[in-house]
Amino acid sequence: MTTYLTRAVRDELRAAQRDIDLHVGTGPTGHCLGCGSPQPCPTLDAAQAVFARYRQLPLRRPGRTVHAIATGSSNGDSARPASDWFGRNQLRSRTDAA
Repeated sequence: MTTYLTRAVRDELRAAQRDIDLHVGTGPTGHCLGCGSPQPCPTLDAAQAVFARYRQLPLRRPGRTVHAIATGSSNGDSARPASDWFGRNQLRSRTDAA
């Protein structure tokens, strides 16, 4: 069975995905890095409800919450931590490769 989504629904899902991306990370205090309220924040709950309403799943971005905790950032596009998952220094590996 195929389900077609209207443009309005796709726009709503894109907006919900943006909200999830901004509000999925928590700081060391357990508060949302996007709005500062205790997790799960109301914005995250509302975005997840949009996906549940249309029986869709949000995009996964592995490591986003770990990155947010490590850098204190709410978005995954800002400066990366100095070491990768295995503790190797990324800056050193970049200069060695050049």
